[in-house]
Amino acid sequence: MQQQSPNEPRASLSVFDAVCIIVGIVIGSSIYEVPPLIFANVSGPWMGLWAWLLGGILALIGAFVYAELGTTYPRIGGDYVYLTRAFGRLVGFLFGWAQLTAILTASIGSMAFVFANAADNLFFAELGASEDRRALLAAASVTVLSLLNIAGVVLGKWTQNLLSVVKVLGLGGIIVAGLALAQPGALRVPAEHAAGPLGFGFAMIMVLYAYGGWNDAAFVAGEVRNVRRNLPLALFFGVGLITAIYLLVNLAYLLGLGFQGVQEPDAPGRLLHAFVGPSGSAAMHLIIIVSALGAVNGLIFTGARIYSALGADHRLFAWLAQWHPRLGSPHWSLLLQWAIALLMIGGVGTAHGRRTIDALVGYGRYLVNGMPADLSQLLDGQWENESGTLELRWARANQQPRFAVRRDGQVLVQGTAQVHADRLRFQPEPHDSPSSAPKIPEEWQQLLNGEWHLQEASVRRLVLRNHENQTWSALRAEIPWRQYLGGFGTLVAATAPIFWLFFLLAGLSLFKLREIDSDRERPFSTPFYPIVPFIFCLTCAWMLYNSLTYARWLSVIFAVPVLAGILVYWLSNKPAQENS
Repeated sequence: MQQQSPNEPRASLSVFDAVCIIVGIVIGSSIYEVPPLIFANVSGPWMGLWAWLLGGILALIGAFVYAELGTTYPRIGGDYVYLTRAFGRLVGFLFGWAQLTAILTASIGSMAFVFANAADNLFFAELGASEDRRALLAAASVTVLSLLNIAGVVLGKWTQNLLSVVKVLGLGGIIVAGLALAQPGALRVPAEHAAGPLGFGFAMIMVLYAYGGWNDAAFVAGEVRNVRRNLPLALFFGVGLITAIYLLVNLAYLLGLGFQGVQEPDAPGRLLHAFVGPSGSAAMHLIIIVSALGAVNGLIFTGARIYSALGADHRLFAWLAQWHPRLGSPHWSLLLQWAIALLMIGGVGTAHGRRTIDALVGYGRYLVNGMPADLSQLLDGQWENESGTLELRWARANQQPRFAVRRDGQVLVQGTAQVHADRLRFQPEPHDSPSSAPKIPEEWQQLLNGEWHLQEASVRRLVLRNHENQTWSALRAEIPWRQYLGGFGTLVAATAPIFWLFFLLAGLSLFKLREIDSDRERPFSTPFYPIVPFIFCLTCAWMLYNSLTYARWLSVIFAVPVLAGILVYWLSNKPAQENS
């Protein structure tokens, strides 16, 4: 294990600075979006609040583990340092590579779009929704905050502190609104209420995602003053403060809206609207803007430290370890992180980018499997346009070809499909309950009526024409963007298994490091060892399983750039091996 690099910065972060990093990263958009999902799937309000408290307890258990790791190995880079020491250079490198190419940069882009959506709704609502405009806003936020961090650690931490304090004040406003609007019997459970089909397990998955990011303070351990004392304090106080805020905000939702009301979308917006009137919507957008910017800045600040630590150990990336002599920032790491985040914003945050990715995946699939031998194989798959998705599943083992029309995650109609030469006809099946059948838009009604001629059927595009010379067209969707709520929703879902895998390995590293560095001084020791780290590892394993179940085959596609890190690692170490 290398000693602290001369390129690493001097310790300049206080407990308050580290707490602001934790609060800024963790409290992003989940506290505004997931409470309806959580309370709809539990038996009552107290069970929902217990889920939030249990999430805080599990995060605190993880904080005990990271407090020992961070004080025993007080270098910048956090998990990169622990994994390298415990499992070798390759595992550490793959962690840093995964953060750079998928996990952390995807989180930066995702939170930048949360900011962009709120800013667009607040300042440009009269212009109508525009995904390209929101992509530009997201890119601008990442650019400005990256420049602020390049300008120096002091400016970066001041920005983080300001955003975190304003964020907490905004959440305090929501708490005040809930208490002021408290309804008699708000916590009463209606007799007809039944917990949703996904249950308490799903609620806990949502809660644990809402707590994600508290460990990022370990990435800056080498910059925390008096790290032996202050890093554990920051972790414990940060997690405790977040838990208290989450409990109070959810209690405010319940008191102000009632148990039934909190299960409906936009709980904070409706609460503030009831408290301050029409301006409540603008206030909610401002709170989300500050929350998102705080998360983006925190991720930018901490993420660059991982790549700097990686650069200090791997010759091919040595330039990432350089810190600007005057500004005192890892400028090359910040610039590379900025460039990849912008590529992700353009790639998955815009329709053109997603179509390009679909094309690349499609051509890659046909390159591996060969071009389709007949028309039915070419038609098989999902075809999307602005109105929704047409899913075609062709005959397998003498089964009748099937189709389904989906919109906003809902199946509008399904049935059988027939193709003869270049003619295509759909036969819808009657709905099980006609009275509750979803309304089918006119464009889809038109598609389901009559016979269609296959004017164009290619790897990328499907165009149909009927006898009235009307056309219907769609592009092949190799990746189900809509199913996972858009570009970054898909990207975060697909990379979540990688995140939880490395989180699990970080927990396991504590056991390994206690074995191989048994004589090393440990300023903080995890209490009730090995029970506490075992619970942490068990939680990570459970979340790894659930994230794989949710992402399914998507995790394989988005694991490709991560696994490419093995080749990059080999290239980065080849000169050293040849010279040895």
